[in-house]
Amino acid sequence: DLCHNLSGIYQDTLSKLKFRIKVTGSAQHLQNPKNADIIRALLLAGIRSAFLWRQLGGRRWKLLLQRKQLLHASQQLSRGLGVV
Repeated sequence: DLCHNLSGIYQDTLSKLKFRIKVTGSAQHLQNPKNADIIRALLLAGIRSAFLWRQLGGRRWKLLLQRKQLLHASQQLSRGLGVV
């Protein structure tokens, strides 16, 4: 399963760093191994995306000033993938 594999990558790499990401929610849901795998996979994807965005010149102020352009581009991408 892809989420399980990505979760393993997260556990082998990012979870060993000094900083910790605290996930809050229902203990019943967070203790479910499938849910934990999905959460770890999403955390890995988000951190990887932020890192790549920063490498390509992304800055906080660009998020504020170019918000409409980013929204339009993300909508076009999601339509192209058949998500929306």
